[in-house]
Amino acid sequence: MAVFAVIYYVDQTPFVNTPPFNNSFFTTIHDLHRTLFFIPIIYAALVFRVKGSLLTSGVFLIIILPRALLYSPNPDPLVRPLLVVVFVALISTLLAFELNLVDR
Repeated sequence: MAVFAVIYYVDQTPFVNTPPFNNSFFTTIHDLHRTLFFIPIIYAALVFRVKGSLLTSGVFLIIILPRALLYSPNPDPLVRPLLVVVFVALISTLLAFELNLVDR
């Protein structure tokens, strides 16, 4: 999650003017960056089940809130990030519940 957080916030650092961080991948709309967080959240759901899913979804929310509240130029900066968090938390929690059922 730390690597994805760095990627998510690299355009707010002095590194944004140096290669390879001046690439449009790092300075574009951050929807793709938010979807990268699916990887550790789904992994936590697979390994640690419901608690891991909810905990990593909460960490994800804590990571993306500062950008939405402080840096976003969008008129409704919280809508898209919160929808992504709710969607990811719902999917990973359902996956964890299903894995618990399979284990039983």
